[in-house]
Amino acid sequence: IGSGHEVAGRVNRVPAVPIRTIGAGGGSIAWLDPGGALRVGPRSAGADPGPACYGRGGTEPTVTDAHLIAGNLPSDLALGGAVALHPRSAESAIGDLAQAASMSLVDTAGGILEVVDSNMEHALRSVSVEEGADPRESVLVAFGGAGGLHATRLARRLGMTKVLIPPLSGVFSALGLLLASPRADSARTVMMDEHDPRLESAVSELAANARARFSALYGAEAEAVTMAADVRYRGQSHELEVTTEPVWRIVRERFESLHHQQFGFTRPEEPIEVVNLRATAEFSPPMTWADLPRLEPRGEPSGVAGVWRRESLPPGFTLPGPALVVETNSAVLVGEGEELTVLDDGTLEMTL
Repeated sequence: IGSGHEVAGRVNRVPAVPIRTIGAGGGSIAWLDPGGALRVGPRSAGADPGPACYGRGGTEPTVTDAHLIAGNLPSDLALGGAVALHPRSAESAIGDLAQAASMSLVDTAGGILEVVDSNMEHALRSVSVEEGADPRESVLVAFGGAGGLHATRLARRLGMTKVLIPPLSGVFSALGLLLASPRADSARTVMMDEHDPRLESAVSELAANARARFSALYGAEAEAVTMAADVRYRGQSHELEVTTEPVWRIVRERFESLHHQQFGFTRPEEPIEVVNLRATAEFSPPMTWADLPRLEPRGEPSGVAGVWRRESLPPGFTLPGPALVVETNSAVLVGEGEELTVLDDGTLEMTL
């Protein structure tokens, strides 16, 4: 969580989780621009009427329809355990677009998935490579109902070799709200030059303010308070936010470490200054991973025509691709040459 994020091109100076959103959901609608190029999103069929293959009145081609046509979803799969798929409706919606694009039905479905993968790749690069992080050194965590259908394709584009699909991945965002810590934030502009003796007292006062705000919001005492500072070299027009302590030596060390990570250099001879101080008071979240029921496999591993039920796969089970692993709220595609392994906690680990 940080501050200074942009929403629709406008700077939002309140604490927030920086999330890069794009039109790449299962309901995102595919269309042709005036030049005849295939596009996907940002318009969406939403949940009502939803993709054409839901059979609820949708007629425009969506990413979910493309997955069904491409064979990435079995036609007899009931999404959420209740929504039956209608292949003919998907064929009709994709077929209209295919005719307009002078392409085959299957090629059009593949093109839709290629475009949406490209959109997601760009978003991933913007929050990794463009922020000074090498995605090849990371593991891609995929969640959401269809996250597992794109995960390894995206990992390959970014040079990554491993993907993790956590348990309950289809409801991962909702679960995250219950696992999040209650918090209260305070901030103060201080404009302090390096070695200013007021730093310690300013931090102490702001921490007390954050504790008071937390108590007023939640009727309880915060368990911990963490401090951060917006720091820059003197005269710079932008700051970096670093978690810190009220000691100038530590402020400088953490600022220069982050500055080098993001920009590739530091200026040890240049004085620094703290523009803003930030305090966050927190309490334990209402739920932890330990509170969730352990996923116990039921019966023997079962797979028909390359489609496996996730709840039947025990820890240690390995599955070479191509294969599809499905459950009530999500689906995971294991491609040719890839291997899926079930970890002890039920997480699906895929190696490329």
